[in-house]
Amino acid sequence: MSFNKDSAQKLAFAAGDRYLIAGGERGITFWLWRPGDLVAEACGRLLRNPTEDEWRQYLSGEPYRKTCENLS
Repeated sequence: MSFNKDSAQKLAFAAGDRYLIAGGERGITFWLWRPGDLVAEACGRLLRNPTEDEWRQYLSGEPYRKTCENLS
């Protein structure tokens, strides 16, 4: 694996392992890490659940299910 100047130089977890933090020359980036947090974040941004075709495109091999209970 090679690294360039844009690569993360330090990695850490924060907030009870909820976030992965990467630091490098361009600053610090925070990513949600736990699957449940990622689903909650996505459901907060979506206007509807994915269609079965969209599900197959991005999650092939996983059985289709309604992801966000509060959305149609």
